[in-house]
Amino acid sequence: MLTPSAGPAPAAVKRPIKSTGAKARYSPDELVALVQRQLDNALGGNGDDLAIERERNLRFYRAQADGELSAPAIPDRSRIVATDVADTVEGMIPPLLRIFASSKDAIQANPKHPSYAAGAKLASAYLRHKFWAQNRGITVLHHWLKDALLQKVGFVKIYWDDTPQDSERTYEGLTLPQAEQILSQPGAQPLEQKTRVESIAPVEGAEPVPVTLVDLRVKLTHQKGRPVIEPVPPEEMRVHKRARYDRDPLFIAQVQVVTRGELEAEGYDLEGVSSGTIDDLEAVQRRSFSQGIGDDDDGEFETYERDDCYLRLDQDKDGVQEWRRVLLIGDTLFEDQKVEEHPFVWFCPVPSPHEFFGNCPADFAVEPQRLGTSLLRGLVDNVHLTVNQRTVVIDGQVNLDDLTNSRPGGVVRAKSQGAITPLVQGQLDAGAWNMVEWTEQWRERRTGYVRMSQSINADVLNPTTATQAALA
Repeated sequence: MLTPSAGPAPAAVKRPIKSTGAKARYSPDELVALVQRQLDNALGGNGDDLAIERERNLRFYRAQADGELSAPAIPDRSRIVATDVADTVEGMIPPLLRIFASSKDAIQANPKHPSYAAGAKLASAYLRHKFWAQNRGITVLHHWLKDALLQKVGFVKIYWDDTPQDSERTYEGLTLPQAEQILSQPGAQPLEQKTRVESIAPVEGAEPVPVTLVDLRVKLTHQKGRPVIEPVPPEEMRVHKRARYDRDPLFIAQVQVVTRGELEAEGYDLEGVSSGTIDDLEAVQRRSFSQGIGDDDDGEFETYERDDCYLRLDQDKDGVQEWRRVLLIGDTLFEDQKVEEHPFVWFCPVPSPHEFFGNCPADFAVEPQRLGTSLLRGLVDNVHLTVNQRTVVIDGQVNLDDLTNSRPGGVVRAKSQGAITPLVQGQLDAGAWNMVEWTEQWRERRTGYVRMSQSINADVLNPTTATQAALA
C-alpha cells in the first residue's frame, strides 16, 4: 500500500467570538449591537427611498406591463410598454466596454524610477492576466458598468480567496514511482488503490518481464490563494448615511444570503447560529422568475445572512480610528480584526456633490418611458380601432351573428336600410407623431445618449452630468 505524504494542515475551524480582549473598547455583544445599528441606518437597506428607486429602475428596464406600467383593465386594449430605460442602458454599454477593453494599456503599472521599468512591464503583464483571464475581466466590467448605469452606483469587491479547493483524479496503469510521485503532492489523499502485475516487454522483441502497475483514484486539496475581482449586486451594499462619493465612508458592508454548505466549506462552525433571511425587493425584482431570494431547502441549502462589515473604529483604545472587519452570521460575531482598508470600489455615472449615491441614465429615462408608454398605447389602440372599427346598429334590425362573423364576402342580414352604420374612428394627425418624436428627443436630452451614436469618446468620461456630454 502506498503512503501519501503529509498534506497541508486542515483549515482552522472558525467559531463565534466570545471575547474581544480586556483592552478592547467594545465587547462582542456591544460590537454586534453597534454594527447592527449601522446596518439599520445605512443607505441601501431594504425598503428605503434609494432601494425603492433602484427597484423601480429594474422594473422599467424589464418593460413588463405590471405595476405602474399595467395596461388599462379593459379587454383588447394595448399592453405595449416603451423600452427607454433598457434601450439607453444597453446602448451605452458596448461603447463604454470598448474604451476599457480595446487597449491592453487599460491596466498598467507605472514605475516610480526609470530603473524599475522592466519590473513594471512584467507587473503589468501579470495584472492583465489576473484581471482579463483569471477573473474574466470583460464580465466584471460589463456587470460593473451595467449596475452603475441602471442602479446609480456599481460596486466591485477585490479580495484574496484562500478557500481550499478539492478535485478528484483517476489514473490507470501507473508504475510504482509514478504513483508515489502523485501521492507526494501536498494535499494528495488516496481514495482507492488497486495493484496488479502484468508482463510487459521493456523493448520491442525483448522477453516480457513482470511489472507492478497501480490504478489510483486520488483527491487533491489545493490551498493556494488567488486574487478575486467580482461585481457585487447593489442591493447587497450598505453605506454610511453621511458618506460622500469622493471619499471613503465611515461604514460600508455587504449583506449576503449564503447557504450552510458554503459557510461550512469556508470553515465556519454554525452550531447555535440563527438562520433565515429577509426577501429584498431589489433582489426579488432582479430574480424575476423566482418568488424571493431565500431557499426552502434545509441541510446544506439552509440559508443564512452574512454581514461583511468594514468600519473605522478605535477598538484598541489607542486614540486612532482604524479600519476593522467585523463579520456577522445571523446575529453572531465571527470575526473582528484590524485591516488596512475595505475591499470595495465603486463607480457612479452622474455623481452628485456631497452625496454618495448620485444619479444614472436609467433615472433620467424613467419619465420619458412613462410618457412613451402612454403615447404608444394610444397609437396602437387607434390603429386597432381604425382597422377593426366599431359599428352602430338599430336594435332588433340586424342579425348580430352575421355582423360579428367578418368573413370575406359574407352577408349581413338587416331588416331595413340604414340599420347598420360604421362608427368612424378619427385618424391620427401629424401632431401625434410629433409628440412621439418629441418624447424620443426628451429622453436623449435627459440621458445624454442619442439614437445615432456610434461610439462614446473617452473624453466624455469625466465628472459631469450626462446631459453635458456630447455623444453624437
